[in-house]
Amino acid sequence: VHREELDLNFKAIDDLQKAQAQFEYIRSIPIGESTNFFSSLDVTPSLTLLSDSSKLIGQKYDQNWLPFKIQVGYGQYKDPSPNSGMLTRADLDLAFHNPSPSAPRLATPPEGGQTPGLIVSPELPPPPPSAKRWDLEYQGEFKQDIYSDSTAQYVLQDATQLTYSFHNNSQFNISYNYMRPYGYSPLQIDQRGQENNFTSDLGYSPIKNLMIGLATGYDFDLIKEHQPTPWQQVGLQATYRQGKTLLIRMFSAYDTTMHDYSSTRMDLTWVSKTTFLSLGVKYDGQRSKWAAANLYLDGLQFGRLRTSVLLNYDGYTNQFDAMHYSFIYDLHCAEAVLQIIDNPTGFNSGRSIYFFIRLKALPFDTPFGTGTQGQPIGTGTGAG
Repeated sequence: VHREELDLNFKAIDDLQKAQAQFEYIRSIPIGESTNFFSSLDVTPSLTLLSDSSKLIGQKYDQNWLPFKIQVGYGQYKDPSPNSGMLTRADLDLAFHNPSPSAPRLATPPEGGQTPGLIVSPELPPPPPSAKRWDLEYQGEFKQDIYSDSTAQYVLQDATQLTYSFHNNSQFNISYNYMRPYGYSPLQIDQRGQENNFTSDLGYSPIKNLMIGLATGYDFDLIKEHQPTPWQQVGLQATYRQGKTLLIRMFSAYDTTMHDYSSTRMDLTWVSKTTFLSLGVKYDGQRSKWAAANLYLDGLQFGRLRTSVLLNYDGYTNQFDAMHYSFIYDLHCAEAVLQIIDNPTGFNSGRSIYFFIRLKALPFDTPFGTGTQGQPIGTGTGAG
């Protein structure tokens, strides 16, 4: 298939003191005869004015009232779909916020109009110390779009979080998130998902170096879909960290629909000057079975001999998926390397034995820690 195209992207910005003006022209033009030509979003052209409360009213307004940003635009757009035509769009976007400097912005809406389940990070770092016991952050957005094909859409979005800080940098957060489009938008860039839920999380540090976390959420949209329960999964976690030497981590998810702990993961990492050790196990609560066990030992020294071992055990098949052994003997300016790579299952399974004499000054890599499809093999805390 032979295809040629010309991509044109032009953007001009002018500061008008009270606002900023942006002119944009984007177009992908096929040259000659092209089969299955799909362009990006064409903008031919658009003019946008952007401003905020500090420019329109002054800095004192932002300090005493609710700061806001406003955007007004008018332009012609064409979706990448080959059957879409050129549309004219006029839009108004008004957003307000009162977050602290470190607060996150509104999250990007999920694709497909569905709210994902609560994702709890395996590690819960301690929050930064704050002099405020209570803190309320809120932000919202109103966006109105009007199109030349007699369609229109407006979007309401809100994110509010209440934070309570207490003992030893511990925190309790409760958040409400709402996003809902009303009407219809023929342009993909204006299509939004839906969100209407409460989420809450607790990070408690009873002693130094130990953080215990609990998180869950309540999704109002699941009630309309007649789901068994609107409660999201409950995430439980505990992390103990001793400097850069020792890390012990446990994470478990409670499934509110199945009424059991769907999965539990425990990891231990220990690091010394020359040795890295990582142990991990995973328990499948729905099947009541130990699903996986991992061992990664790197840099164990015996005089001039350095040893590394990587073992991955599959509890469902009751066999090892990977058994890698590496023995490196120091020859001063060179090294003697013996490696046994055994992948009993999967694509291109089998055992390989490698022996190298290598010069330390030259770049060198081996198959140790790599699967038969080139994928990295490690544990829950990585490869060091």
